[in-house]
Amino acid sequence: MISHDPYPGSTYGFGLGFAFNSYTPSLRLCYTDNMVNYSNNSNLIADTTKWNNVVLTYSPTGVTIYLNGMPQIVNSNTMPVIDLSKSAFYINRDIHNQGGYYNGQIDEVKIYNYTLSQNEIRQKMHLIQTNGIAERGLLKYLQFNEFDANTGCVYELINGNSATLSSAASLAVSTAPVATGTSFLTPGADAGGHYNFTGTGVDMYFPATGAFPDNDLVAFRLNSLPDTLADTKVPVPANGYFIVNNFSTNAGSTPLQKITFSNLPINSGIYTASNFNLYKRTPTAFYGTEWANSLGTANSFIYGANNTSILEFTNSSISSIAQYTITNSNAFALPVSLISFSVDAFNNTIVAKWLATNENLKKYELERSMDGTNFIYVATITAKNNTTDNVYNFTDATAQLGIQYYYRLKMIDNDGKFKYSITRSAILKNAAVSITDIAPNPSKGWSYINTFASVNQINLSIYIYDAAGRMVYKSMELLHKGQNTIMLNYTNLAQGIYFIKMYDNLGLVKESKLSILK
Repeated sequence: MISHDPYPGSTYGFGLGFAFNSYTPSLRLCYTDNMVNYSNNSNLIADTTKWNNVVLTYSPTGVTIYLNGMPQIVNSNTMPVIDLSKSAFYINRDIHNQGGYYNGQIDEVKIYNYTLSQNEIRQKMHLIQTNGIAERGLLKYLQFNEFDANTGCVYELINGNSATLSSAASLAVSTAPVATGTSFLTPGADAGGHYNFTGTGVDMYFPATGAFPDNDLVAFRLNSLPDTLADTKVPVPANGYFIVNNFSTNAGSTPLQKITFSNLPINSGIYTASNFNLYKRTPTAFYGTEWANSLGTANSFIYGANNTSILEFTNSSISSIAQYTITNSNAFALPVSLISFSVDAFNNTIVAKWLATNENLKKYELERSMDGTNFIYVATITAKNNTTDNVYNFTDATAQLGIQYYYRLKMIDNDGKFKYSITRSAILKNAAVSITDIAPNPSKGWSYINTFASVNQINLSIYIYDAAGRMVYKSMELLHKGQNTIMLNYTNLAQGIYFIKMYDNLGLVKESKLSILK
């Protein structure tokens, strides 16, 4: 699945994939290096009907492979230092020429500069990042979300290095159960009682007697909807769902007494517990039909303002191993489709941007929080209600350096009904790079960017997007401390209006409109 050509002092290269079995396709996981060549094996067998989370850790004391959080040591020897910086990694290349290409989908590829612990692996399993440099030790991060038709590449999130694809047909819409969000691990749930998963809003209650998980439980609160909805009703949260993983060998644990979901963005107290339905499917599932029938309605609903509502469910079919989604059978749908919502920090401000269509609203209210829970009003933006896509932006000039801010939109209908958007975050830091000038603009297909870098040897990533939001140009420049002048040549771009974004290692530095005349 992931491999590297022979490194200095090696013959066989390095890789993570499936065991060689006399040219017979196999889903048994293994790894390769100069020590084990192509003879490595394991008892870890991937499941073709579900997404599989696969991790390899390489440390001085051995090599371990994890399949969906369950480990197996595949080499217990003292491991040498190996240098994998001299050439590129490959996705799905058969480095042993044994016909071992993987016939399946791969998403979210990460390479770290340290050995992840078992707890970290389990807590990261369903989480992705929108800003890769914010995650500790992350060296390379491929999400496969953007394809550049001009170069035939996708770009990784840490320093913008390219990954060449055979064609755009290699990309597909991912159904993987992953998103941004939060997680919490509770070790050794081996007795009855109450287990709280801090930050996720999930609480589980086991009966006093029965069979209990004898290992870690990890709960996730994801900030995105699953690939398929459980029914036609409004999800709760509107952009989210929950996953609980049980890493026990005791898969048949006693059903829960109850499960509660808190800090829910339910915007009115008019609902009753019977309005809310709970559905479940297996943790790594991606087939919508696995949601099956509702487990039942809530037996308790406690309304709370500012995203503090609580739902409680009790049912003999509620296990501790599941994806959970909640729907509201009595909720309303606002006349708007929020296509995107983002916040970026640059020039000592934070800019919120969003794109909406099918719009017939009264207004938007932008709200801000310093803890992700308690929000305050920032500004009102009147809805445009155009028949075409509506683009908005608002600059928050009151944000202070060093504080992680959370933002959300309150979308308000003409009759006063409202809903909240997904929450996005940004932090202001002292920028390492400042842009002093972009000229000429308008241009004939080239421009000079004048910059000032406060530190030496820092990368500036430059992206140009067309009016439809497609990336049409990309460049990475190494800046030296002091004044730098960069020349951009984009004579291949057609006449029109474009948008240029520039990032240093801390985030967005500048965004500007760029006009090209022919």
